[in-house]
Amino acid sequence: MHKTHLGGVVKEQNPLRKQNTIFQETGSFQVYKKKKGKGEKVKTIFNKKAIFGVFFAVVAIATISTSVALAYSWDPADGLRIDGSTTVFPIVKAALGATAEGATSTAGPFQSVHAVQAQVYQGGSGVGRADASAQVVDLGMASSLTGLASNVTATKIARDGICVIVNNSVAVTDISPAQLKGIYEGNITSWSTINTSASGTIVPLARLVGSGTRDAVADFTGMNKTTEQTFIGNATRYDTNADEAAAVVGTPNSIGYVGIGYAATLQAAGTAKILTVNGKTATAQNVTTNNASKLYPFSRYLYLLQCNTPTDPTIIANASHATAFIQWMATYDGPAQEIVAQQDYIKLVPDSDITMDGIINGLDLTQLGIKWNKRVSNRSLTAGDRADINNDGVVNGLDLTKLGLWWNNRYGTSSSDLTPDYPVIP
Repeated sequence: MHKTHLGGVVKEQNPLRKQNTIFQETGSFQVYKKKKGKGEKVKTIFNKKAIFGVFFAVVAIATISTSVALAYSWDPADGLRIDGSTTVFPIVKAALGATAEGATSTAGPFQSVHAVQAQVYQGGSGVGRADASAQVVDLGMASSLTGLASNVTATKIARDGICVIVNNSVAVTDISPAQLKGIYEGNITSWSTINTSASGTIVPLARLVGSGTRDAVADFTGMNKTTEQTFIGNATRYDTNADEAAAVVGTPNSIGYVGIGYAATLQAAGTAKILTVNGKTATAQNVTTNNASKLYPFSRYLYLLQCNTPTDPTIIANASHATAFIQWMATYDGPAQEIVAQQDYIKLVPDSDITMDGIINGLDLTQLGIKWNKRVSNRSLTAGDRADINNDGVVNGLDLTKLGLWWNNRYGTSSSDLTPDYPVIP
């Protein structure tokens, strides 16, 4: 394992994991391409679905898998194995106190309350979803639930705003979802189309097919992923958030997209620019999925994934550790949420935390009362206001009841009274 630094971005490389593996969408199946190096030929390995029912005499190729991660083999005593999203990776890595990708950690913040060792790997959300379903790992990480198998349960652990980043040479400060779609589908090729004072040919950089961040960008913008795959190709497609961020830093006129934690690193270093989207920045107040009218268009949750029907003996043996880690990560007001903030991501916020200060208290009750008074007095109430806790379009007694229930639970006679106010997504 070694690290390289470029423009304020720390890039970690794991020599044990397959590098530069590309998922390519080709209609009804996928092919996996292994890049061998600049100027060299690309070796193509077909997915099982593509070769079903066909027999080749030359089956001396490496074993084909629906996941590009390592086929781990370990004893329960080795502890938890976690892999997947490169967006979620820094949060989980910090929570487990891992020094590097794949390093065994035994003394992280989580282990201070639950004795277990763990290892965490990257690979993308597609890997996390596939490996959790196939019981290759105890937990998967994902920033998108596209294609989630029915035997996997997803739990929210943080919020994220996907940031659009550009090289410092680009004289643009704001972009719309429609413009971003146009760039990645090849319909907008000059920066002057975005801003008449800007110039230069746009160099779009993207994540590998299978990336949850790529899936989310496509969902948010309506981007046709097949069109994007054809236009972008593989030359400017990257394995991790860190890789893409570093490429944007080093490529004039380039544009890319990364999780807010990576964008914050670039911004702090001054090595790239973060664009506003429809005039909005990705702040804790703007990144919300609580209401239908999201203030920041590219708001999402980050997830941990667990197989809900395990049959593998090792997965079953480690299930209590995996469940404990999920619960610890997803607890509002808990130490894990402080780690989320320290990694420049956004804490989970219960619906009842109207003021978004991380706690349910009299300030939220006061804020609800103010907004309720406005409604009763026929004064204007901002659409999608957080005081509309149950998101039914009005601020009334139902919202007060919901806030009261949470508050009562939080300050109940027993800590077990507190039921987390987040849905478990099947």
